[in-house]
Amino acid sequence: MLSERLLKDPDVAVALANCNRYEYTKLSKEIRGNANIMLEAIKVNPDIFLSLLVNVKSDRRILMEVAKTVPSELKFL
Repeated sequence: MLSERLLKDPDVAVALANCNRYEYTKLSKEIRGNANIMLEAIKVNPDIFLSLLVNVKSDRRILMEVAKTVPSELKFL
């Protein structure tokens, strides 16, 4: 279990990208809602795409990164 402080840390968010989707959803909404941080996390693990907030999923940079690595994830939009 991570502390509230760690769940709000951008570096922890990127490091947690290798965790399963359920664990990733425990991050603060501020972090998960930040497209820049989530873009870095998607580069580590594109499978977390489904765990992203709706407004972040529609970010063009994130969509392009997912399309390059695992385009099959886009079928869930």
